[in-house]
Amino acid sequence: MKLVVILDYDMTIVDSLKVFYRVYNFLLKKFFSEEISIEKFKEMFCENSIDEYKKYPEDFWKEFKVLYKASQPDEISPMPGLDEFIKELKELGADIYIITGRGVGAEDVEKELELLNLNSLRGRVRTLKDSEGEHPFDKTEEVRRVLTEKLDYKCIMLGDYVDDILAAKKNGCIAIGITNGCKSPDYFTGSGADYVVNSLSEAKDLIKNIASH
Repeated sequence: MKLVVILDYDMTIVDSLKVFYRVYNFLLKKFFSEEISIEKFKEMFCENSIDEYKKYPEDFWKEFKVLYKASQPDEISPMPGLDEFIKELKELGADIYIITGRGVGAEDVEKELELLNLNSLRGRVRTLKDSEGEHPFDKTEEVRRVLTEKLDYKCIMLGDYVDDILAAKKNGCIAIGITNGCKSPDYFTGSGADYVVNSLSEAKDLIKNIASH
């Protein structure tokens, strides 16, 4: 049985909070003529309350998806333990994919992977640039496309957002939520997550255990 591991990108394997903050603040200023501090932003991120902060027009998140990419190399960095995590997945013989909610081309994400010395993941990236999901960050169809040609597989999906959990469950994948050390586990379990981890190190050990059964 083939192990298929689908990874969210931002704030799951790559720390891009600086990009998130920059783009979000830019659009707050554009649509609402206001900005927030980095401290307030981090608080909302950990509380998963960004979605409720404003009554956003539809174009807000559509534009957000398109603008969400690093403008400087120092805006992104690997999440702690990423090298060991990817090494373990490869040792397990996993078929690895990245599905990001960004509305950019895969080549834009692959440029970042190159900056982070993650060239082995090039060609494994899927984005929501042309997605027609129920809402801007719905990954359900993209996950389905990845799995369409797979036979006799076990699918695991790891992400830091409720849409990752929902997309995993709709496609019969084992859903793992990652808290980044600040989100509540209830956020993920309440959305149907099978497991919750605090870090990629914990995710590595969990996936190894799942793969062995």
